[in-house]
Amino acid sequence: MSDPLRDIVEVIEAETLPHAYMRALFAYWQAARGDAAAPLVTALDPLKLPREALPYLGILDVEGDPPKFRTRLMGTRFVEASGEDLTGRLVDELPGIEPQLVRFRWAVEHRRPYFVSSPLTWSDKDFIRYDALGLPFVDHRGAVARLVFVFGFS
Repeated sequence: MSDPLRDIVEVIEAETLPHAYMRALFAYWQAARGDAAAPLVTALDPLKLPREALPYLGILDVEGDPPKFRTRLMGTRFVEASGEDLTGRLVDELPGIEPQLVRFRWAVEHRRPYFVSSPLTWSDKDFIRYDALGLPFVDHRGAVARLVFVFGFS
């Protein structure tokens, strides 16, 4: 397996994100975090999230140490594009998910967002490429409690 971290963009410039809804969610995340490394999970307010991003969202709960990732929410466009509704499932158990898990663990460890463009390796629709912006949200101790993703598919 090639290095899944090789393709991530760690320093994100909002204007380079490929979709307006990604830029809107990134602006929301930046405003929510203020001067902190990442915003508190309590900043995740469905009424304040950019509406245009909602169909493209994926929200993962981070559980345990070492971390496992359970799907809290999958947006309708994500489900349509991937052919999978992962709500409630541990994504760690999906075949072909290892590259994504490496990136998830990186975001948890570093408490930083990332952007990646990659093939959809864990679905039978592996001909699809996706863009993903991953955004960490932390608990009161500063540990990443949720990872929020916004996707684009081609």
